[in-house]
Amino acid sequence: MEFVKPQFLYRGVILNERILKGSPICGIDLTPPRPPQYDEQGRKTVGDGNEYGVYMSDNRSVAVTYASPKIEDGTPLNKNVCITDRNLRTTIPSVGIVYKISTDGLDARRPWITSSLRGVYNNGYGGDEWIADRIPVRNYVIDQAIVGEDILHPEKRLEFNSDEEALLKINQELEERKKRLESFETFIESLPYSDVRNMTGDTLNIYKEIYEENGLIETDLKTFNISNFNDCIKMLKAYYYQTSSSFPSEELKYLANLQSNKDLSFNNFEEKIKSDLEYYYGKKRNYIENQELLGKEYNTHSYDQKIRFISELYINYHEIMLAQATKLTGVMFNRDSDSIVDVRRTEGSFNQRIEDLYYNGELSTQLYQGIKKEIRNEANNIVSMYETDVDDKERNHKQK
Repeated sequence: MEFVKPQFLYRGVILNERILKGSPICGIDLTPPRPPQYDEQGRKTVGDGNEYGVYMSDNRSVAVTYASPKIEDGTPLNKNVCITDRNLRTTIPSVGIVYKISTDGLDARRPWITSSLRGVYNNGYGGDEWIADRIPVRNYVIDQAIVGEDILHPEKRLEFNSDEEALLKINQELEERKKRLESFETFIESLPYSDVRNMTGDTLNIYKEIYEENGLIETDLKTFNISNFNDCIKMLKAYYYQTSSSFPSEELKYLANLQSNKDLSFNNFEEKIKSDLEYYYGKKRNYIENQELLGKEYNTHSYDQKIRFISELYINYHEIMLAQATKLTGVMFNRDSDSIVDVRRTEGSFNQRIEDLYYNGELSTQLYQGIKKEIRNEANNIVSMYETDVDDKERNHKQK
């Protein structure tokens, strides 16, 4: 059977950090990656016994499959650091490269296949295999570059307009990841060995969220923009992580649990906080009653700490939402205002700007509703403070 050589062929390879540093991926002729082996007839072969050469496919999907890195293909930063009982490692990801190869002037041919492999030709994929002794620079371009998954980052397919830009973006991506991965591994190494080995998936996810791309450590509290409730929780996590004097483990766990509640939103967040406060106050009362009934000494520090954190959480949430509203609108409440009229006028200015942004499509429905609610609460709080102050002054005047 005669095969017509197609206009283009494709080759997919996976390269680890060591190979990327030691061998150019473009700008040179492509040659077989390993020296030849020899069969009983003295013919040059690749490792599986088939004809020696640079292998290609006329099916692009085959090359993409061969160029799809797995997390285990990465290069460990430190082989001694194993996270959880599943022995997860911090690895620098491998990179998949798909080459698009022009057959114009290329001596490409169908390879001969050893008899033992003819039943699984091309590993069961559609299309046909082709080989050449070498592929000159003029015959190929990088068609796709895939940076693999690692413990902090998902797989990423890079966009580029030339081989040189592809190489630049690959190196930039790997360098940025390596910095985050090294910081993450340093943190993991600082933990007790038993904590690392017995770490649950939920705890690992909390740690990963700190060091991942755009993670808590990289979140700018002044410039971060909230568009939905999930963003707001992330902002709160970043606030506690960046401002706490010690690692805020319990705070981050509590916020992670809030984030996993798909029914939670700006509209019912305050009710959730009140409900949790009642729950922990009840737990504290029951604990005290039980200990007193048993005649034992007791310490309520853990309950007090949880209650204090949740009580302060809504205040911090309120401040973050008002700061976001001011950033979006340029309007700000004067909490020292001595006029209810001024407070209500500011509230009206806020609402008008927020509505303009919302109806112009610059504000999500979630954030629009959340900010409107916080503006109303803040205005009512200031008015309440003003009215209380007036009542106190009147009482003092009557007493005199």
